Amino acid sequence: MCRLTVTKKSAVSFLAALSLLICSLFLFSSCSSAKTITLTSFALDTVCQITVYKEKDRPAAQKALELLKTYESVFSRTREDAELYKLNHSEGKAFTASDELYALIGDALSFSEISGGAFDITLGAVSDLYHFSESDTVLPEVSDLKEALLHTGYRHVHLLDNHEILIDDPACQIDLGAIAKGYIADRLKESLVTDGVESALISLGGNLLAIGKKPDQKPFLLGIRYPEKESQEVIKTLEITDASLVTSGTYERSFE
Repeated sequence: MCRLTVTKKSAVSFLAALSLLICSLFLFSSCSSAKTITLTSFALDTVCQITVYKEKDRPAAQKALELLKTYESVFSRTREDAELYKLNHSEGKAFTASDELYALIGDALSFSEISGGAFDITLGAVSDLYHFSESDTVLPEVSDLKEALLHTGYRHVHLLDNHEILIDDPACQIDLGAIAKGYIADRLKESLVTDGVESALISLGGNLLAIGKKPDQKPFLLGIRYPEKESQEVIKTLEITDASLVTSGTYERSFE
């Protein structure tokens, strides 16, 4: 019996060409023996957590976690009330964007230029054909894929004056999945540091960001899990201080 496994990453593999990824890996953190305070929320289509080590930092962590909902209302392309969704359905008309959306799309377009188009945020119409977020996952027809690809290309996206964005092809769809989590993690870090947090760990699915060191002044010890859904085997441990570590696993979203 022949079995075909389709992954979201295989469908849009070149979208993440510039991302700092470790392929097919899942990341978890190994915390110190110090008291930890971990707040959890489901956002950005994944489980998100912020861990701090002092009770006085709890309000700052809660505030940062609530920012996730704000950013989701900006960068989601599936929520009809989200700003990106409205941009994607602007039917070829100029759309006035928030500071956050305008800046992030500007950064993405810069990476597209640098990479000669290898990094491209306009694959929304292609990834939609696989229905990864729904129960009726399907293998798209080749003709449908060819048609969707005709409506991709970062040069369809134009940044105008006064924070206006124009997508000149109404069928072109922006997907910020390759860049938004990293941007959001940086913004959450800014919020925590501004509120006086000196030691924390931000987890947005496969995106982890460490603020400073652990309370015992040792680096955060992060374990990378063997890339299978049920595995708990750690194949590599890394120490990071005031840095980010990002992983991507093709097995996390797939269908047969």
